[in-house]
Amino acid sequence: MSLFFQYKTDLKVNNLPQAEGTETLPEITATSWSHAGHPVLAVATSDGVIQFYGEEGETITREYRIERPGHYCTQLAWHHNSLATGWEDGCVLAVNEKDAQPRVDDKVHAGFPITVLVWAPNGSRFISGDSNGTVSIWEGDSKRKLQLLRSMRKRGPITHLCFRVDPAVAASSAYGRRCPPFFFGGTALFFGDESGQATELKIGSIPPIKTMFFSASKDYLALLTSNCTLFAFRFSADGNVKLAKKNAPDGDR
Repeated sequence: MSLFFQYKTDLKVNNLPQAEGTETLPEITATSWSHAGHPVLAVATSDGVIQFYGEEGETITREYRIERPGHYCTQLAWHHNSLATGWEDGCVLAVNEKDAQPRVDDKVHAGFPITVLVWAPNGSRFISGDSNGTVSIWEGDSKRKLQLLRSMRKRGPITHLCFRVDPAVAASSAYGRRCPPFFFGGTALFFGDESGQATELKIGSIPPIKTMFFSASKDYLALLTSNCTLFAFRFSADGNVKLAKKNAPDGDR
């Protein structure tokens, strides 16, 4: 038997509590949980503020503030105590508790909303993608400034990304500070790596991707699109990605 609890957060407007009925609360635009130590929930709202809460809804005060009036956050991603954020104007901002000084880049994705933001499993890198097809790989723990390692442009918006993690390689730390190869896409599918090389998988244009999952134990990628078509990809003996299965709705095969 499972028990579930519901707690309300004390959402603030411009970081100030509002008396009930006196002001319309901003919309929530992104959320993300950190599970390092005590769970922390980051909540981004349409007034450009990111606030933090505990697992019972209590407000948590951090040593840093993230506030961008006139803009709103579209993506949040934690890795332990480091938080990466992406914004509707293409800004990428990262902060961690060690230096508590936000690191910002507003040029690489300028003018295009950040639509995906994912940390590499080892936390040394994170990857951002935008609505215009730009994918960027960032140094995850650089100090003072946000360091761009690679950026590439592909067709279509980038809405999903997942890493191909080989358990044997990960256990041996053979990746070092590099991030594993990764799949990404939105209305097309690509397989790339930290060097900036990326190959489009030859399945043509597809309906928008709704979810993407990589099974490390079976070494395959499962992909579900908005019209409920399921794709499965495996790696051949020569290391190439091959379409293994496609299940489409009746009448759309």
